[in-house]
Amino acid sequence: MAINLLTNASMVRISPEMTEAYLTLCAPGEDESYNEGDLRDLLQKNGVVYGIKRDVLLDILEGKMYFEEFLVAEGNHAVNGRDGYYEFLFNTNVDNKPKVLKDGSVDYTSMAKLEIVEEGAEIVRYTPAKPGLDGIDVRGEIIKCRPGKDLPQIKGKGFTISEDKTVYKANFSGKIEYANDRLVVSNTLTMEGDVSRVTGDIDFKGDVLIRGNVVTGVVVRAAGNITVDGHVEAATLYAGGDVVLKNGMQGGGKGEISAGGSVSGKFFEQATIYAKGNINANAIMNCNIISEGSIVVSGRLGVLVGGSASAIEGVEATIVGNMSEVKMNINIGVDYTIYTKLSELEEKVRKIKEDIGKLNLAMQQISAILEKAPNADLSQKKIEILRTKISKDTQLSGLREEIGAINDMIEKSSNAKLVVNKSIYRGTRITINGATKNIESENYNLTYCKRDGDISSYPNI
Repeated sequence: MAINLLTNASMVRISPEMTEAYLTLCAPGEDESYNEGDLRDLLQKNGVVYGIKRDVLLDILEGKMYFEEFLVAEGNHAVNGRDGYYEFLFNTNVDNKPKVLKDGSVDYTSMAKLEIVEEGAEIVRYTPAKPGLDGIDVRGEIIKCRPGKDLPQIKGKGFTISEDKTVYKANFSGKIEYANDRLVVSNTLTMEGDVSRVTGDIDFKGDVLIRGNVVTGVVVRAAGNITVDGHVEAATLYAGGDVVLKNGMQGGGKGEISAGGSVSGKFFEQATIYAKGNINANAIMNCNIISEGSIVVSGRLGVLVGGSASAIEGVEATIVGNMSEVKMNINIGVDYTIYTKLSELEEKVRKIKEDIGKLNLAMQQISAILEKAPNADLSQKKIEILRTKISKDTQLSGLREEIGAINDMIEKSSNAKLVVNKSIYRGTRITINGATKNIESENYNLTYCKRDGDISSYPNI
């Protein structure tokens, strides 16, 4: 005899995710029994219509399994899609920070690391997104999956992408880097040995990496960076970017370095150096150096002695000069002539703007006449005035760039100072933003700056 399950204590429990249904069946009364239909009716009245496990229901009935909870229905979980991702086949995190060694000196060779790739080599692989799969719960309702998202194609230059957009290959051998979401493969000229009269001068529109030495008389030009693993003699290095010498330079009074970026090396001796950026070394001796940033001579014996050193932002050294009182000129910041030049440029800007105003007025007057009646001579005159105006606009733009550069220099020099971490010797002449001071005795651990028109010093903390 079948019974009405709704009148007893049987219970259906559905999981919070609606993907599982559990049945707890109470014992029937005397002369009563359950059948499969009874159990299905109970599940349906509780909203369970999908994924019902018939074998479990039959086992419960056959084994008379009462007052136990059984999983009797199971839906399908949604399978979320997988986002697309890139695998970079080279080191994208090159460390360009110099390392401080145990003796206090700085290893600038660590700034010279390059990632090199060969022509045709795979450099990036892309795994596309997977779409995912919707699920269904025990109530028969669809469970929406989260679809995978594809990543945008990598932008940059120097590489080729396969037709299916999954493989990136280098177009040529060179330096590779990934920064600011851009992939760039650029030409790098690598010289495995010395650069000498035998190899000849180098002029390369990219980076130059020299594994050996650069000997006397050689000229190396690079639109990018120059890195030298060996020593540099009385050679000439011109770089649009940085110059990094893993050892140093003995210039013999004829060596020269000019960089659009920074210059760094273990030591520089009897050389002329200009850097748009900073100059860093462990020793600088008898050189003439100019930096539009700062000059830092670091390490326990970081000595700056002889010659001259000029930097807009500041100079820092462990030791300045020596006990022999070698003459040394240190120029920091800007001098008063720059303000004169600034005034002259501003006056030129004023005159050109005045000229442009007159040209604009003349063009307006001619245009008003031409609107009333055509006139070939006036039309030609208007063209000539327009050409003159374009020329004046170009001049004005150039002058404004110059003024901007000078104002940047003045701003950089506002906190100009000389920091001496150990000793400064007599024979050193310091100029900071036009004020001058001669060191008359050995001093220790001081910072020099301009205050109230004069150079003053205070102890380093």
